[in-house]
Amino acid sequence: MVSPTLKPIPEERMGKMTKYLGILSRISQGLTQPPESELAAIRENLKKYSDGHIAFSEAINSRRLAKAFIYSYPGEIEAGQNIPFNDEVLNVLWAHKGRTPSLLFNIYFSCYRNLESCDKLASWLLKHYQEAPLDACPSLEKNIKRYARTLFGGNGPEAVSQAATEADLNVSDMESHIGIPRDGSFHDETIQWYYLHHAKQIQIGQISSILEMFRKASLAQQRFGKVLLGHKIIEILCKKCISINTALPDNWLQLILDIAGDPRTKKTTRNYQIWWTIQDTAITSLVVAALARRDLDYFLRVLDNFAEEEGGDIERMFHPRRKFMEGILKSGSLVNSLLILSDSAADYLRNSLSHDERQYFTCSYLRRGLAAQCSIYMEFQSGHIVETTHQSKFRIYDKTAKFPSRLRDERPSIVLYQEVTGSDFVDDIVHHPPIRWQYKAMEKMHKRLGLTIDPQDSLEESDYDVFITRYSLPY
Repeated sequence: MVSPTLKPIPEERMGKMTKYLGILSRISQGLTQPPESELAAIRENLKKYSDGHIAFSEAINSRRLAKAFIYSYPGEIEAGQNIPFNDEVLNVLWAHKGRTPSLLFNIYFSCYRNLESCDKLASWLLKHYQEAPLDACPSLEKNIKRYARTLFGGNGPEAVSQAATEADLNVSDMESHIGIPRDGSFHDETIQWYYLHHAKQIQIGQISSILEMFRKASLAQQRFGKVLLGHKIIEILCKKCISINTALPDNWLQLILDIAGDPRTKKTTRNYQIWWTIQDTAITSLVVAALARRDLDYFLRVLDNFAEEEGGDIERMFHPRRKFMEGILKSGSLVNSLLILSDSAADYLRNSLSHDERQYFTCSYLRRGLAAQCSIYMEFQSGHIVETTHQSKFRIYDKTAKFPSRLRDERPSIVLYQEVTGSDFVDDIVHHPPIRWQYKAMEKMHKRLGLTIDPQDSLEESDYDVFITRYSLPY
């Protein structure tokens, strides 16, 4: 796969280059600028046609006027800007095409989907080039005949993009090889398909220079049919992970956040409406689960910070809790979360996170508990858990419990500690005595939530040996 490596060309210079490429393309198809007298005649005839005084066949009654009309239609003069390119127009222009359809060739690539009769024009061009003997084709059109099925047989831009990908060429090189214009609507759509084909080919977790480009809204927000190009990139990356039942990699999560933002925001927000309402539930769930894992990782950092700052008994208390939460993280069963932090913990994370992480960091705040107390809400397929630091408990909830469901659905900015202690949990487990509380938590998680975590991932090595000797497995 060829990736762009050159420095970007300034927009002003690129605009001039594109304009001159268009002129050269028209010249190569025999479309030089008609005399002003012919353009004036075209304008007068088209006005009569638009006013219903004459038929289009009367407005364009010669090859000379057909050539002038086609030249002006997609160009700066735009004599035909108010004339829909429908079957009537196509029939007249085709009748004046002469021995080759080169007059219509340029307009097909310049306007493509903007032509009302695009599909019909493509089918006629396909038939012409398939039937034309190769020796009879002008030298510039011999490759057109060879690639006629690719260009005119269906979704031309997708087919050209696929051919470029298979030949390990970029789009411009492929277009030059075939002999078609390197600007216009057909070209623009081919570039979009090329990006999508590229995304389908890369390995999970790979970030290429092409994917990096989608961090810019100008590319991600390009229209692609009824959706945006960024929608398709998100869909392709997520479906690659879903197809092999693997988690969304952190670097792909960051790219998706840069394109579309956090899908956990309120559904009434403009960003959610633009980016997430149209996505399949499985795709949104994959991204939310990746964000949940990120939140739990942040919570583990908070526990590390508590242990480091307090030391002594606090450090001995937090290490087993951290290890147990690490086992939950490694289980891969987390589907949603909400960080509920103290002011000091939120400040610590903001100051320690990278710029990219900080950009999408969100949390709620815990009030009326101990000064540094923090919680994390976690959702699983069959229920919920709320873990709280310091002098608190490990709480397990049924799937339909009201309190954790409100945390998930409303994501309140403030949570009172009394709401946690007075909530509708089914089990609340004290973090004591050592090893016994971990066994009890595993047992209850398995019973209530169907959740199985590996004791080796959840206990310190020395505690694991005691755990197996004393309790065996809880399931």
